[in-house]
Parts: sequence; C-alpha cells; structure tokens
Amino acid sequence: MSNGVRIRGLSGDVSNVSVQSSVTSTWALLGKKWAGLRWRTHDVSLERDEVMVLKCQGGNCRLELEGLGGPHGSIVVQEDVSRVRLRHGQRREFGLHQGVSLVLTTEKIVHPLQKHGPIIET
Repeated sequence: MSNGVRIRGLSGDVSNVSVQSSVTSTWALLGKKWAGLRWRTHDVSLERDEVMVLKCQGGNCRLELEGLGGPHGSIVVQEDVSRVRLRHGQRREFGLHQGVSLVLTTEKIVHPLQKHGPIIET
C-alpha cells in the first residue's frame, strides 16, 4: 500500500522537471503536446520510507500537486524552508525556477537505520 500524489503542469517548461526517487529510477514530467491540449497529469505513488524530489532543471514552471490519500498519512511537501501538508483531495500550486526543488515524503517516514520514530516532526 502506498500514498498517492497527482502532479499536473500549469505553465512554463514542465518538461524540464525531473522526478528523482529513493526507490524508483529518475524520469521527467511531460508537458502538453500541442497548444490546444490540456496539461498532462501524472499519478505517482509514494511508499512510507520513500523520498521524492521534483527539481526544475531549466526555465520556470508552475506545478499543481493534489494529495490522493493513503495509509501512511498526509504528504509532506518541503520547498526551501517551508513545509506544507497535502491531505486527501487538497490541491496546492508551486512555482519552480531553475535549481529549485520540492521534496515529497509521507507523514510517517522512518529513518532506515533508526527505527525509533518519524524523521520529520510535523
């Protein structure tokens, strides 16, 4: 069982955003193919102890993240210094510039070497 996040590009260079994970291989978001089409959505699963990074490799873009819920609590999104929780059905927009990244984890992530409790106190 895993938590889910829906990622949708809103504007800009969405195809320059890479998705890096501690569990799966790196892949890139896809933008819209033609001018009249809507932006593509990507449904991504997030395991309990997984860390996922969305990083803008070039240009500027806006992303919308929506929490799809799951057994491991809400999704914690960290952008620079601020942290935001994405609960089930909640949407939030983020602006990414070159070199800026978003870090996604679950609420109940546990460090692999120290099984005492969660890494992130939210």
